[in-house]
Amino acid sequence: MTFIPTEADNLRAIRHVNFEVQNFTLLSAILVFNDDVINKTPLRNIVLSYWVILFRSTKDFFKDYSSKSPDDILAYHFLINKNQLVNIRPVNLDAEAKRANKMAAHLTYSRDENIDNNTDKWNIPKIYQEIVTKFNLFITTLENESPNVYSSKFWKMPTTIIELSEFYNKDEMDINISKLKIIIELNKFPSNAYSSTSPIMPH
Repeated sequence: MTFIPTEADNLRAIRHVNFEVQNFTLLSAILVFNDDVINKTPLRNIVLSYWVILFRSTKDFFKDYSSKSPDDILAYHFLINKNQLVNIRPVNLDAEAKRANKMAAHLTYSRDENIDNNTDKWNIPKIYQEIVTKFNLFITTLENESPNVYSSKFWKMPTTIIELSEFYNKDEMDINISKLKIIIELNKFPSNAYSSTSPIMPH
């Protein structure tokens, strides 16, 4: 029997959507505004790997419903007029999404293609801008459709790079405390840990 989420299921699911979106926003800010701190260290691999996974899951939130994945939380389930999904779905990130599918969750031989073709840089501002535009449009559409149910339930992403910077600066103290702890741990690594042979993930 196909699982069809109820309104109560959707309201509970919002916390998981907000969790993914907030983490995607925070990591985007770290990579855009403080990449020099983590660049060329094993920490960058961890941050970028998780960012790729969050980009993938956030974009997949807007995909069409499939009976093959009935457990997926989708924008589709929240909208009354399902036809509006066409206007809300991110449409300019197909190449990036395809690459993310190859770079996250499973190992693929095609990962080398971006490195060999010198196309291994992630355009994080472009990706963030497309996701935030569509996600906030989804929230506006949803609140217009069901104001008594979903109003102020979803977390709105900072819309511009300036707002993203302000968001990052607001949380900068907590971030720096975490960085300090990480740097202390990184200093315990052997001296050759960051040699040219260390496996640093492409941008």
